Amino acid sequence: MSFKYSSFTATKSNVLSNGYNNTLEVQFAGNIATFKNAQVALRSLTLYNSSFNINANLYQNNTFSLKIPFSGGYSTIALNLPNGYFSYSDINSYIQSQLIAAGAYLINPTGYWYPIQLTANSTLYAAQFDMALCYTTLPAGWSYPASGVWAAGGLPSVAYTVQITIPSGMSSILGFNIGSYPSTLNYPTVYSVTSNVTPQINPVSSYFLTCSLINNRMNVNPNILASFTSGGTSIGQTININPNEFAWISVINQSVQSVRFTILDQNYNFVQLADPQIVVDLLIREQV
Repeated sequence: MSFKYSSFTATKSNVLSNGYNNTLEVQFAGNIATFKNAQVALRSLTLYNSSFNINANLYQNNTFSLKIPFSGGYSTIALNLPNGYFSYSDINSYIQSQLIAAGAYLINPTGYWYPIQLTANSTLYAAQFDMALCYTTLPAGWSYPASGVWAAGGLPSVAYTVQITIPSGMSSILGFNIGSYPSTLNYPTVYSVTSNVTPQINPVSSYFLTCSLINNRMNVNPNILASFTSGGTSIGQTININPNEFAWISVINQSVQSVRFTILDQNYNFVQLADPQIVVDLLIREQV
């Protein structure tokens, strides 16, 4: 028994324009290839860690809101994160930028004062919101922003905290059940709260690479060629998969014009990659 080996490579030029940058299709030379008693294995896979954890189209997880107390009641600030990869520190910076845009901050001698802060509580494996009591009078040496909620409407007459409302999309990212925190307005004391469910800062924990040539009935998705993670890389860095041993999978006896590769998440859903630079190197062996 002997085997005849061959290989081919799919690259950025083979990425389909489907809006996800996750699917490659290679046309076979001569327009058709016939497979009989063949097996395939992944020799290598290279791509960039460019899957965003905040994605309005894919996860609907980019919106939440704040209610800011002022002299006339409460002003609502709608928060809409742009698609991107956000840490809790990044989300906190975004919240601060929107507070600045709305004029819901104060200027002190050393910088800006904000009524809410988001941090990562690594000890509890949680996100944490800290809400300070809003000032009712301007402290000495402090000043109002040039315009916005507190410049135009004035500070609240009673010291209350802000309130954040977390809808379903942001719930898993932040680790909070859907709802408002504090649960009621007119909250009269300093308020601090940590995640009440396990947060998932990244909806994608692992990846599957599928191949249209195979039909492995042992898998829920019979086209799975390999699985991998982005472990050891951060956003923008290269993910390099080079198996120590080849996992050979039988190819369906067939004649085809092309082969298609698709990258899915751990739930077999499409992954959207910002960077289309992908290289798939496939080995084929045919029993002769």
